[in-house]
Amino acid sequence: AEAVRADFRRQQEAEVRRLAAEAERAEKAEAERVQEARRQAEEDVFRALAEARKEAERVKEARRLAEEEVRRALAEAQQETRRLAEEKERALRAAEEARRAEEARRAAEEEARRAAEEREQQQQRARRKLEEIEKERARQAAEEARRLAAEEARRTEEARVLAEERKEQQQRARRQEERLIKDL
Repeated sequence: AEAVRADFRRQQEAEVRRLAAEAERAEKAEAERVQEARRQAEEDVFRALAEARKEAERVKEARRLAEEEVRRALAEAQQETRRLAEEKERALRAAEEARRAEEARRAAEEEARRAAEEREQQQQRARRKLEEIEKERARQAAEEARRLAAEEARRTEEARVLAEERKEQQQRARRQEERLIKDL
């Protein structure tokens, strides 16, 4: 009986050791699984952090590019606004110059018209003055011609009278000469 109890105890101890060994193996396996799960989780966390950092970098780069694009578009818009303002200013200046040129042209035409009218009036006055001078000269020439004709007529009359007087004197002289001859 003692041997049986000893054998039973040995069997129980062996069973206990086996169960303990199995429990230890199971615990060790569980610990390895837990460690592996923790390692996997850490790797997942690291990967997630790396992805998050990469995504943050991509977002940062995208934001930087977007900000550059916005700044470039803003600069282009400002440049276009300045260009349009300059073109508007040039157009306004050109319109003002055209308006002034048109006013100057109208003023020049008006001045030319007034000058032409003044020249026409001066020419008319000069023609009238010339006509008056020519009329006066013609009147004076006619008056002089009449005076010369009258003078010539007077001289002719005087010459005729003198001729008649000489003729009468000659006749008287002949008659006197005839009487003297008769008296002799």
